[in-house]
Amino acid sequence: MIINKYFFLHIPKTAGTSLFTLFRTALGESNVFEVPYLDVNIGKRRAEAIKDFSLVGGHLTFEQMQTDFEQERYRIVFLRHPVDRFVSMYYFNQSRMDMGDPTVRLAKTKDFDSFLAAICETEDFEDIRNIQTRFMTGSFWTKLLPNERIALAKENLLKMDFVGITEYFADSIDLLCLDCQWLPTAEIPRENISIGRPELKKIDENLIKKIMEFSSLDMELYSYGLELYEAKKRELLRECVRRNAEEFRSSSIQSIDINDRDNEQAFEVNIQRESELQDTSSSTDVKNREFGSREIEILSVDISGLDSGSSIMKSGEKAVIRVFVKSKIVEENLTVGLCIEDEFGQMVYGTNSYHLRETILVSEGQTICVRFDLRMDLCEGVYRLVVALHTGEAHWEKCYHWKERACEFRVSGFNGAFAQGIIRLYPKQTVESEALSEPLPAEVASGIMLSVSDFLPEVRCNQQFDCQVSVINQSEYVLASYPPYPVHLSYHWINAQNGEVAVFDGERSRLIQPVAARCAGTYAITILSPEVQGEYILRITLVQEGVFWFDDLSKSSYVEEQVKVQLVE
Repeated sequence: MIINKYFFLHIPKTAGTSLFTLFRTALGESNVFEVPYLDVNIGKRRAEAIKDFSLVGGHLTFEQMQTDFEQERYRIVFLRHPVDRFVSMYYFNQSRMDMGDPTVRLAKTKDFDSFLAAICETEDFEDIRNIQTRFMTGSFWTKLLPNERIALAKENLLKMDFVGITEYFADSIDLLCLDCQWLPTAEIPRENISIGRPELKKIDENLIKKIMEFSSLDMELYSYGLELYEAKKRELLRECVRRNAEEFRSSSIQSIDINDRDNEQAFEVNIQRESELQDTSSSTDVKNREFGSREIEILSVDISGLDSGSSIMKSGEKAVIRVFVKSKIVEENLTVGLCIEDEFGQMVYGTNSYHLRETILVSEGQTICVRFDLRMDLCEGVYRLVVALHTGEAHWEKCYHWKERACEFRVSGFNGAFAQGIIRLYPKQTVESEALSEPLPAEVASGIMLSVSDFLPEVRCNQQFDCQVSVINQSEYVLASYPPYPVHLSYHWINAQNGEVAVFDGERSRLIQPVAARCAGTYAITILSPEVQGEYILRITLVQEGVFWFDDLSKSSYVEEQVKVQLVE
């Protein structure tokens, strides 16, 4: 996409003066218009007069940007940590001329502690609290409740094309230049820096807490801005990697020596493969390829988070995928399938209406919307949808339309705990005592009783099978499969004819959950039958590794079953 018009929403004390230096360097001095500080109530007529400038910016709110300026402009905003911004604002106001601004007058007459106390104690300075949220909601004086204000500010922030972070100024500049396709710029000097301001680490912690308390909305907005910034950074980096890979692939093919007969043949094969991957509707991007008879066609695909209302959503947020389909024929057995891929083309998830046991009927000339509701349990990243229309279980039966990269979406932030990777799981963490791995006293065995269910009285030689064992623990001790002395379920095979032990050391099965004192639990045990056929007694018991077998100490701590072991017929 070629961008040639921009809007900079300049929140005070977020390095805006330095940014205007960048804009003039990238776009030319005569193509940048900075709305004067005293002309912030610009209005639509004034905005119309300056619409031809490549970049317009100033201390204007989101509402003014929406109302007065063209919507196709690329929108830029920078956020700053609220504590750092407040401190900077105080020392900047100390150096300003008193033109009747009560905030400037207060800063000039009071030290930082007294200035902060005055801000906290009176509502006269309400307009400077949560100022970043106020700029993004579009109004300094609003009747919205705090939760409504921050929700609106986040929604508006999501509509910005680029969210920079003042604390990461150099990186933000590089990313902005990359996204806008501006030439890399030399280091932009930080201008309009507040003179005499101390470092944050030298400010009393209690004062910092006060600033954070009355800037709570800005703190939340800043945190959300960081998420958007990181997501944008990953998106741009991945796009650079993709372009680099495609350029490398292209140069590799072109470097083949076609004067050599063997290389010429290989070159033609590679060109043929490239040609086959080209979409008939796109001659450049193989990732956008489509195929199929088009008797039934995908018109469009979109995805939205139910909370965000956009294609940028949090991990764990409920989302809706809509596939709009138009049919030229009657089809009583249409299957609509979708696949979610990550940025490397790796399938993350796939399903279709056939496997969801949904029957879709379309008539000639009919347009339908197929909706998939799901919870987006993916980790942060950029993903794309592949959508297919076909009959039956899979597209190789009869494919009407296959569309790759039908839609892109981004997962940024989390509903719940942070996670990394591709998919999101829901672990429940518990911490248990190290004492559970200590050797048990012999007296514990007399308090254990076992019973078995789902048992097979006849099995084949060398057959593996499972059954359920109930463990009743009437002792005062906990049974747990924790090293270095884990307690396991195990067994012996005893010859029923002569009473000799045929197999002593049976397979071990863990107690997935510890059996607490005076409690019970049921567990699966895996058993391997003897290699020799015959009549056997299977004794199931417990063993604490390196300590003792429970059946050696008490008859109550094991259960026996008669089993017939047969050769495979």
